[in-house]
Amino acid sequence: MSGAIEGVVKSVGGMEYTVVRSGRSRRIRMAVYPDGSIVVRCPPSMPESRVDRFVSDNRAWLSRNLEKLAARPSVKVELRDGAEIPLFGTPYTAILDGSGTGAVDGSSIHFGRVDAGMEREVLFDFYRRELEDYLSSALPSYELLTGLHAASYRVREYRSRWGSCSPGGVLSFNLKLAAFDRSIIDYVVVHELCHLKHSNHSGSFWRLVGRYLDGYEGARKALREAARYHQF
Repeated sequence: MSGAIEGVVKSVGGMEYTVVRSGRSRRIRMAVYPDGSIVVRCPPSMPESRVDRFVSDNRAWLSRNLEKLAARPSVKVELRDGAEIPLFGTPYTAILDGSGTGAVDGSSIHFGRVDAGMEREVLFDFYRRELEDYLSSALPSYELLTGLHAASYRVREYRSRWGSCSPGGVLSFNLKLAAFDRSIIDYVVVHELCHLKHSNHSGSFWRLVGRYLDGYEGARKALREAARYHQF
């Protein structure tokens, strides 16, 4: 699946933004993502004029946040020979010598020969395999701990979310999590498992997360910081 957010692209004051209408949105809200994109989410029935007015009224807020984003240090995660590739919170050097397909060797990761234009796909395939391997043991462990069991799970690319829980109990995880420390991944796993009991972010939901993951606030903050720092 592509990580692009589907919606209507508009602009105000030279700033481009995407409007996403969703039945899951009860009110209008706006977010600035690490890659500089602006997404406005609102209920399907909200008049377009109200959406436009909301964005226009918040132009100052948008400008401040875009300026903060531009001043924040970040690193571009991309597959090229000699580049730094983070895996489970540890930096490795990418070696594109045709001797492997993501084999970790000491402080290096050896990839096969990568055709021009295929670097992102090869890197994401690598992250998908690594995260699936980790989840194959981590998810059952936390299911046993919590007594909450997913119907199934899948690993895919998302642009703006790290995990999700469907009404049918299927958990989805962003393959980019493989770049982050395992404590962050564990937090996302417990977070999504707890959504099997609470489909919202109420106080009851967060108390349940805290019951099974002591100090989850630190992992939650680490996730936000890692997401801001790494540009995929």
